[in-house]
Amino acid sequence: MALLLSVICSVMIFSIIVIVFNSVGATIDVKKMRIEEVKNVGNQPVKKEMVKDKKSLKERYSQYLKNNKRKKAGKKKEKTNKKTQVIEGMLEITGTDLTAEQFSMIKIVLSALFMAIALIVCKIFNLGMLYLVAVMAAVGLIAIILPNSWLKSKAKKRKEKLRQQLPDIMDLLVVSVEAGLGFDAALIRLYEKDKSELMTELMQATRDIQHGMSKKEAYEGLAKRCGVKELTTFLTALIQADQLGISIKSVLKVQAENLRKDRKMRAEEKALKAPVTMLVPMVLFIFPVIFIVLLGPAVINIMDIFG
Repeated sequence: MALLLSVICSVMIFSIIVIVFNSVGATIDVKKMRIEEVKNVGNQPVKKEMVKDKKSLKERYSQYLKNNKRKKAGKKKEKTNKKTQVIEGMLEITGTDLTAEQFSMIKIVLSALFMAIALIVCKIFNLGMLYLVAVMAAVGLIAIILPNSWLKSKAKKRKEKLRQQLPDIMDLLVVSVEAGLGFDAALIRLYEKDKSELMTELMQATRDIQHGMSKKEAYEGLAKRCGVKELTTFLTALIQADQLGISIKSVLKVQAENLRKDRKMRAEEKALKAPVTMLVPMVLFIFPVIFIVLLGPAVINIMDIFG
């Protein structure tokens, strides 16, 4: 009996030892396999791809910076081109032969001249360095702003002058065409009696057509030189009439009627704006005088009573 118990105990102990060592060995094998996998990961091409991805990210970032710089440079060029086009358009409207570059050079020369004059004046009156810098900056800024404002005002005045001349010339053209003259012959006849700026521009377009330029190009150039919306609409109608074969007489009648309506609407708009415009000088200059005349004697009497 004692022998049997000892055998059973030894078998159980042996089985327990085997199970423990197997489990430990299995865990060691799993750890070894995991360690090997981790070691192999460093040798696999995945890491190379990750490095390539990192390099590509750097390249993409540098490319993004380059593209951003190009976009900014392109926007600056577009802005400068737009400004140049606007200046060229205003110069063309005013009828001057200057280019945008020449106009910019004139502004630079004027600013340099005014700054030199300011420097001489400051030296004569012995002003300090702070006053000198402030005066030179102000004078240089004024020399740059003044030519632009002068150009804008001159272009605006010429456009308004052409806009005022257009309805009367249109009515005369309608009468001449209804009398049997062609459009070009009517322009020549009117130009003999009226040498206004608008008639001069219309005759220039007629001469361009006679020299071989198409009507579309000549009229588009005329619209660009004048910059008047009503004239552009009229010239567009003439181009369409020439392309579609519409009678020029009906086109002139419709355009003359529209121009008369537009002139009437502009006159009514100015009439409605007049009270608002007159309100400021009335409040500043007329009302104080009225109050002084009306309330002055009463104030004097009150001062005498309480004096």
